[in-house]
Parts: sequence; structure tokens; C-alpha cells
Amino acid sequence: MAHHTRTMLDRSPDAMAALEGQLATFDDGETLQTELQAHAFSQQCLREIEEDERLNRTETLTTEVLEVLVTPAAGALSTWKTQKDFPIGSVANLLLGSGAKAVSVWNPDNRGVRVAGRVGKVLLHSQLSIITRTLIQGTP
Repeated sequence: MAHHTRTMLDRSPDAMAALEGQLATFDDGETLQTELQAHAFSQQCLREIEEDERLNRTETLTTEVLEVLVTPAAGALSTWKTQKDFPIGSVANLLLGSGAKAVSVWNPDNRGVRVAGRVGKVLLHSQLSIITRTLIQGTP
């Protein structure tokens, strides 16, 4: 068993002032540590926000370019008919475009799926424009 001796505590004003100084140092250290952690967290958040903004710009640009490319493809697809004159291309535009419209409304978290939905709905919009033009002109 360990044997402990009793030590008198120094309660002098000088000892108490030294103790308070040490305690203040601990408080300053904790404050500094908290401030450093807060700064590191804010820097991490800023990097994540900047990366998200960059990805959003890329997503928007990609979507816009692909929509321009898909629009004439929808027009070309609409001309595809079977030998019995069934408008299979128009039906494909309507079905694929409607599915893409549903995905676009759903607005999933996955950027690739979101771009595909937004681009694919161009098929529906283009086909509806073609149908409207055909009805106004009265051509079959």
C-alpha cells in the first residue's frame, strides 16, 4: 500500500494569483482551440459550397448543350414510320419524353439522372410541337 504524506496547501495571495493565472491560460487555450476548430469547419464548408457551385455550373452547361443536340434528333425520330405508316418515331418521342418528364419532375439527387431527365423531356416537347404544327397545317 502506498503511503501518502500530508502537504500543507499554500493559500498565500501570491500562490492564489499564480493559480488564477494558470486557470486563465487553460481558458485561453480552450478558447483558442474552439476558434481553430470553428475556422477549420468554416473553411471546409466554403470548399464544399464552391465545389457544389462548380458542379451545378457543369450540370447546367451539360444540360443546355445536350438539349440543343437532342432537339433535332427528336425531329428526325418523329419521321420514322413502319411499313404500314404507323408513326413509331412519334410514339417513341412521346413515351421516352414522358418518362424523362417524370424523372425531371422527381428531380433526383443523382446529377447524371437529373441531366438525363431534363434532356430527355425535349423529346416530348419537340413531339408536341410537331403534332401542333401538323394539326394547324391540317396535314396528315
